[in-house]
Amino acid sequence: MKVLLVFVTFLFCQLLHAHSIKMSTINIEYSKKKHFVSLEVKMFSDDFKNVLESLTSKLVDFSKINLSLIDAIDTYIQSNLQIKLNDEKLRIYNPKMIYSEENNTIELSYRFDLEKFKKVSFEIRNSLMISTFYNQINYCKIKNLDSNKEYLTQFNNKVRTYNLKE
Repeated sequence: MKVLLVFVTFLFCQLLHAHSIKMSTINIEYSKKKHFVSLEVKMFSDDFKNVLESLTSKLVDFSKINLSLIDAIDTYIQSNLQIKLNDEKLRIYNPKMIYSEENNTIELSYRFDLEKFKKVSFEIRNSLMISTFYNQINYCKIKNLDSNKEYLTQFNNKVRTYNLKE
């Protein structure tokens, strides 16, 4: 009877920790005046851990960052997130990583310093975790810091182009 009680308690705790929402968010902020674009990718860490472990066949521990983990993250992100600014592909690699075990999130941050640009056009292809989770939803918000204009969209492995008027 004790074994059954322990098993049911363990199962219940696992169900509480699991989440049914499969989602990632991407925030892109840019400033023509300050010549930069920043990119922030935020995902549930347990989902991203499962994806990386299935790709690398190795255990992933976000609390212990090493070169192998960074390489796996870079490879996955570059394969599943492509962003072009004015027809030039941004090289998305070597993120600043913030892992929160308490919130079950991982945040990857990137910054790109750019030459002066006259127009702003983003082409985005986001297939993060779509091949692993059938109910995955990816959101993207683009914000012009100079004018505070924002654009929000939802992805399912589609390419979206934004020609942003100032």
